[in-house]
Amino acid sequence: ERTEGQLGTRNQIIFDRTPVGTLSRFIDSSRLQTICDVMGTGPMHHVARMLKIISIHQGSFSPLKACPSCVSESLATSHSSMWRCEHQLPGVYCCETHRTLLRIASAAGHQRARSEFLLPHMLSSLEWSEIPALSKEAMLRLHAITLWSLALRTTSYSPQMPFDLDVLRDTLHIRAKEHGWIGIDGSLEFKQIRLATWAAYAELCALPGLEFLSGSQREGGGYVGSLMRQHSSTYAHHPLMHVTLLAFLFDSADEFFDRYNKVSNAPQESRRNVLTIERRAISELLARLVGEEGMSVNRAANEVGIQPARALVYLKELGIEYQKRPRIVGT
Repeated sequence: ERTEGQLGTRNQIIFDRTPVGTLSRFIDSSRLQTICDVMGTGPMHHVARMLKIISIHQGSFSPLKACPSCVSESLATSHSSMWRCEHQLPGVYCCETHRTLLRIASAAGHQRARSEFLLPHMLSSLEWSEIPALSKEAMLRLHAITLWSLALRTTSYSPQMPFDLDVLRDTLHIRAKEHGWIGIDGSLEFKQIRLATWAAYAELCALPGLEFLSGSQREGGGYVGSLMRQHSSTYAHHPLMHVTLLAFLFDSADEFFDRYNKVSNAPQESRRNVLTIERRAISELLARLVGEEGMSVNRAANEVGIQPARALVYLKELGIEYQKRPRIVGT
């Protein structure tokens, strides 16, 4: 009503001109509808609280970004510039038209934008963040993140249903298994995943808004562990976390959507069986070696290639009795 329809309908403004289009796939339908209602009537400061998005310390929920080439072209033709909607989406760091890295407004630039009407050409050099030089490989990774962000976006003309987060997590697990990052006992090999994600994204941690990528070095795997572990939360993970993990695990968005649809159409028990069938086999083998053949837990664990502590867990689950034996040095 305030724009008299000049910028489109309420949903067109929300999904086509704000970051909500990128967020919506990771927010349940009822909460998304409530958020849209509040955005249509206000007050706006309630929206961020209702989103319940885990912070990634961007300094701004959606940092202002602009392509230098786009700005130059606009100034040459119209003596002004604009903030392009697609450049403001979380995860978009490259201009698809010019294949160049976007400039990102600094904390000073955002502070000024809160009180003044600013366009990209009005910001001084000090109001843009300093972007480090990136290798060719890092630029390819960053471009992939941009493509994923655009592919996962919901617009008013291409509405998409939110992801089922349980199905999404199972899809990630099955893909990790294909990469060889699921142990023979069905558990995630977080050390391998952490090393692989860090090798892929180490350079990108220096970019504003992507600092959270360094969390994969933590013992628990940081954002990687948080997204892939089985747990429920009243808070949603920032969509950029999902985007970067999906871009790392899958070769393309089309491949991911194909896998996700297949997993969503499979019964939950059968898709979990894909990950646990090896665990059942190893548990049965442990039961035979320890329970029937009298082998020590340490030796049986070594025989099947798992840690003794994990072997004890499986034996207790099966109710297999075992005896503690004195350890002989050198054996």
